[in-house]
Amino acid sequence: TGGNRVELVDGDHRLEAFKLLGRTTIPARIRQMTEAERQRHEIHANLIRNELTALDRTIFVGRLSDLFAAEHADARHGGDRKSKKWREKNQLANLANWSSFSKDAARRTGLAERSIRRTRELFDKLAPDAVALIRGTKVADNQAQLQALATMESADQVKLAREIAEGRAAN
Repeated sequence: TGGNRVELVDGDHRLEAFKLLGRTTIPARIRQMTEAERQRHEIHANLIRNELTALDRTIFVGRLSDLFAAEHADARHGGDRKSKKWREKNQLANLANWSSFSKDAARRTGLAERSIRRTRELFDKLAPDAVALIRGTKVADNQAQLQALATMESADQVKLAREIAEGRAAN
């Protein structure tokens, strides 16, 4: 009302349960959030769900790391490999930034820090077009198969993902 907008970020299942019970009100916490805060909250809420596939978990952690990188310009993936001077000056700070990300993500999701790091690395290596093709396939819930796919060149990932999606390859 009056231009104010309220958006449900977390609690879809609770809301549906209240509706089924015929309830017209539900306890809620209304908070002002930036778009990045809303996305982070939604990702954290989804990451704790058990029914996520390995691919879904990878995508959520990847989106979370993208949000982190956008807010922390000094947290670069890998840093500047051309400049020894930059590495000497900034690489430890960069590692500390990503360590901080992994710790926070692990604390909020219940996943191990090592799992967060490995999942973020997997996200960086998977070609987006290949990801789109394998969603909903058995490979999407097979961590070992996803890691094997990630070792391939992007074009080869897409080619194999298409074979899998069309049922011409199982893995």
